[in-house]
Amino acid sequence: MLIQYSPNPHCYAILRIDHLATVEHFPYPDIIDAAKKMQPKTYLVYLRNALSIPFPQDPWFPFIVVPVAPLQPPADGHFTPEMCIPIYPNASHPAGREPVHTELPFPYDNCYHWSNARGFNVRVRPRKNGYFDEDVAVRPRIRDEGELWRMVAADRTKVEEADAPDRPMETPLPATPVSIGPKPDTQEDCSSIQGGELGLAQDEPLENDLGEVDGQSCASDEVISEFQAIVGMGVFGTRLDNKDDYPLVDVWLELADHLKQEDIPDPRNFYAECDTLIQ
Repeated sequence: MLIQYSPNPHCYAILRIDHLATVEHFPYPDIIDAAKKMQPKTYLVYLRNALSIPFPQDPWFPFIVVPVAPLQPPADGHFTPEMCIPIYPNASHPAGREPVHTELPFPYDNCYHWSNARGFNVRVRPRKNGYFDEDVAVRPRIRDEGELWRMVAADRTKVEEADAPDRPMETPLPATPVSIGPKPDTQEDCSSIQGGELGLAQDEPLENDLGEVDGQSCASDEVISEFQAIVGMGVFGTRLDNKDDYPLVDVWLELADHLKQEDIPDPRNFYAECDTLIQ
């Protein structure tokens, strides 16, 4: 049995928002009263990404979640009903797209990923029994997940191109001349990274050194950018926004035990509930 105090991302889950717990730290009685009157629904979602490294003592775990739909999306501007991906055993699609297959059986036969689905940041509470059973987690096969997001990206690009106004082509900036020859007494594997692959002059210093080989810095723009992006996500504690304001939610990995197929809500209900809570 594989048990964890935080769920892993890239799997399906059942989610319910605790409205009162989300806003109880605000010193505004009207907000508290409004939260008490809200009726939470239970949603089928996809845990897309974890936003921090989880630790056992954490009171909650921040995630990006994307709602899963029990129907094809309605037409919305340039988004059309075929801009979705079915989840097997559902194989119905207007354009015949292949469904996403999961490692464990997916318990519903009417579900779709919408290409225009918005992700929401939430705080997942630890389970009352102390753990999440990863042995029951339903997740897409690795190759299917890659194809899923490729199709989502293609649909979004198509819509962006249809929405974009006509504009002149941008004139590219001239390339900066660089020296690609190695410095004297410099290891070839390191000098090649410092120079030609980076587009830097050999005597131009890097702002960050993320590694050394025989005393020579072997950082690259790509590595630096990726490192900065990871830090910016807050996984090491840096916060670009206030995670305490994310909706506080409970999630379950045992899908069919907590939500029947006929009760799966429209994702637009999830959007409305989240938007109402965070406004």
